[in-house]
Amino acid sequence: MQALPNRTYILRLPDGKYAKLQLINAYKGNPPAVTNLNWPAPYYTFRYFVQQNGSKNLTTR
Repeated sequence: MQALPNRTYILRLPDGKYAKLQLINAYKGNPPAVTNLNWPAPYYTFRYFVQQNGSKNLTTR
């Protein structure tokens, strides 16, 4: 998985609230040689915002 700059995902949560999510980075140190049988799981860095009142207004500024 690769972080795409300036890409934000909008999600509708099971409780009806809306959230926005931005993946910043996928990082796993310096793993040894990767094969189809040995694929390290990355660490994800992301930003998110949950609109607590249930509206679709996800403006954070």
